[in-house]
Amino acid sequence: MSETVSIADPTMAIIIGVVLFGLMLLIVLVRRTTPAPAVPASATEKLVAIETRLTAVEHKVGTTEQSMHMLERSIASLPTQRSVHDLEKQVIALSGDMKAMAQESRATAAGVGRIEEFLFKASADALFPARNSDGSPSR
Repeated sequence: MSETVSIADPTMAIIIGVVLFGLMLLIVLVRRTTPAPAVPASATEKLVAIETRLTAVEHKVGTTEQSMHMLERSIASLPTQRSVHDLEKQVIALSGDMKAMAQESRATAAGVGRIEEFLFKASADALFPARNSDGSPSR
């Protein structure tokens, strides 16, 4: 199921803005780091200089494309607003289930406590029967 992402989504707008800012910064840095070519004397030297610059630009474009693909993959792997909301709903449901289980656990513990008390009393009565004032066992 493919989901369309709206520019109105603030998360996507921020991510796109950061990506565009990064690309613009990269372009500015490329222009500043590229030295100005010396003026060649002949047509052959001009052609060689152009080819050298073209090769350098092709290399920079290639690295820029690689960076763009990495950013696109990173953005594609980010969760959507809907999936984050669905996770939030699931966490809330689990929290409610855990509260209900805690209440049931307290009730069970109280019941087990009463059973233990009964068993202790029954075993004490069986081991140490009650005696009458004359010393005979009571019935």
